[in-house]
Amino acid sequence: MRPESQVIVFYSIHRVLYTILGHRDKKLILAEPISCLVFALVSVVIIHAAFASLLQGILIGAVYVLTAIGARLFDEERRRLKMSIIGIVDFTWVWLMASMLGLIIFANGLPVVSRIGLVEANPTPESVQAAHSELQFLFGRVIDVVLVMGSIVAVCMSIIWSGEVWRKKTKLKEYGDTTRASLAIVTAFMGITFSTFLWVLVPMYKTLESLRGML
Repeated sequence: MRPESQVIVFYSIHRVLYTILGHRDKKLILAEPISCLVFALVSVVIIHAAFASLLQGILIGAVYVLTAIGARLFDEERRRLKMSIIGIVDFTWVWLMASMLGLIIFANGLPVVSRIGLVEANPTPESVQAAHSELQFLFGRVIDVVLVMGSIVAVCMSIIWSGEVWRKKTKLKEYGDTTRASLAIVTAFMGITFSTFLWVLVPMYKTLESLRGML
């Protein structure tokens, strides 16, 4: 299976888990696997189409967001409470997961990750050193992105728990929604981190090691 297809399967399963942990509406939970299946099928078609990797990443990320919102149309609890289709924290993490998914698809089409055409057939020490320096810089920037995601986790946690800490005599069972939201956020962050590590950082590190051997 191609790396891009592996990423699609992972993000489909991951979103189902994210929804199960973060929501309690039964119709939404049942609709999410169907929504993810539609996402996976459309994404596979996009991957096998003759599109540039950047366009593939944008299209797949857009399909991810649209299918996630589509599943949330079945959330009867939010409709009953006359709330928006998707909450701001939920949308933030769906968008972040879609963005990282698109970046991973795009990155797998780049020489620094795919290791195809990174250096010429008969490389000079200068070209190898230039490729190594560029890749080392990009490696650090990817790690920075993951650290930024961690700060977003902290911000989201402060938002959803800010109302709880000021309540008096709150019973444990009343923290259910906030706890579910927290578990979903942690799941989303762990999924983003794991996928970035496995399909971006590991291939980049292997390429770095190969370039070091050529110096």
